[in-house]
Amino acid sequence: MTENTNVQRSPTTYRRARRRPAYLRTKTGCLTCRRRKKKCDETLPQCLNCTKQSRPCLWQTPQHSPVSPNEEVNGSSGSASSEIVFEQTMETSQEINRCTDNSVLSLCHLPLSHSPAITPDSGPLFDFLRSTFLPQLIHPATNHSVTDGLNRETMVLALGNSFCMHALLACSGAEMPTGVESFRQLARFHYTQAVAGLRRVLNENNLERRWVVSMLTIMMLCIYERAKPTGSPGVEIHLAGAARLIAFYSGKSLNAYHEDHISSPQLSMHRLVRESFIFHVATSLPFQQQSDGDYIEIETAFSLAEQAISRYFQPDILSHTDSPVLGFPPQLFRSIYIVYRLYQSSRSQHISVEKRRDLDHDLQQWDEMIKKDSHEPITTNQPPGRKRDAINSSIMKTKLNGNSMGPKLYILGCRLLLRSRAGQCQLTPAIDELLSEGIELVSQLQPEQDYYADYYCWPLLAIGMHLKSAVDRQLLLRQVWAFWTATNNGTMRRLADMLNFSWR
Repeated sequence: MTENTNVQRSPTTYRRARRRPAYLRTKTGCLTCRRRKKKCDETLPQCLNCTKQSRPCLWQTPQHSPVSPNEEVNGSSGSASSEIVFEQTMETSQEINRCTDNSVLSLCHLPLSHSPAITPDSGPLFDFLRSTFLPQLIHPATNHSVTDGLNRETMVLALGNSFCMHALLACSGAEMPTGVESFRQLARFHYTQAVAGLRRVLNENNLERRWVVSMLTIMMLCIYERAKPTGSPGVEIHLAGAARLIAFYSGKSLNAYHEDHISSPQLSMHRLVRESFIFHVATSLPFQQQSDGDYIEIETAFSLAEQAISRYFQPDILSHTDSPVLGFPPQLFRSIYIVYRLYQSSRSQHISVEKRRDLDHDLQQWDEMIKKDSHEPITTNQPPGRKRDAINSSIMKTKLNGNSMGPKLYILGCRLLLRSRAGQCQLTPAIDELLSEGIELVSQLQPEQDYYADYYCWPLLAIGMHLKSAVDRQLLLRQVWAFWTATNNGTMRRLADMLNFSWR
């Protein structure tokens, strides 16, 4: 007899099959994401999808109006977007030219939508760019009309080329004297966008037409890398890239600077980027590594840039108030470059006494020209009985500080380097005498008022590494920290570490 057992079984349940994933499509905003069939990540004025892919972000209208999902994006809409961007650029240029005040501060009333690179979060960076960073790119002794014109042309180029604006905003975020980390993150974002945009431009066939804005962007990227407190190989990379652009343009347009079709503002910008290249090549050597291949390429471009701007400098005039960056003839910066290269090579090979003396003789002539230029007779309307010598002494000291302080420090630094590791080489004056003169000039610097911090990093290092007195070292280090506090200049911060290391 079998026993019937009823087993209660629960009904088998199955999960319903998942439906096919929804077809991703954009509902608002970006034309680029619509082409990629990707739902737009709405971050005005540039969506994060395009940011991650380093793509140009094209919005439907200047007001960023929503895009219907049923609208079809075709070539005509893309061309319309390009026309909108072009019209915005033309309107911006016209608005800048209509400003009665030539100062760059007159741009404060322009809406941020004039450039897709300026996001709402980047507003503080843009304010700092207009009020502080952009005016400080020009030598402080440069004529005000020249400074205002260059600032205006730089802003026009940046508003018309978003990758250039990204580079300027990156520098502003890196050098803002604040500890807000979000600004540093924004600076890195703008730096990445500037590099991506520059690469796209370099791959185009109209590089000659956009040569100036490309060079300006590279110089800004170089400044960003130099602002890092820990040094960066990016300085060498950007200088090598600028060297290739200079060689390219020199080969394409041998007589470009003498042609009638180039306007005066364009010539000023050509001079600006070339002087900036010469300055960074000559003064960045102690703070970054340089390979032999790049050294040859950069030095060739240095000569081409020097040749291109030589007609702006007169041999009998030392201080040039129309010079946007150097302030003095480029031959002086070539001497700076050569002397430090020799100082680097002296670690592994012997430098002849004759070569040291020839270079020192050239530097001495520069020094005598500075003294003559700084102590030329100054006529003053003084009341009877007032001591003339006291008045002239005060005026001449002010003039030396304003126009000749930087070159004087550079010359002292070069002459100290020529005497370093020289063995029994008897060059006059001796190191101690030069150091006394150098520390006196360093004590006259005013970091709270002088914004040209990058201009002083090289000579302060050359002088500081030869100091033996603890008092002199502390004086120079206080000036370095004062520059760092006032300007947030990363090279100054690195200079303090380099000096402390060399004094151990």
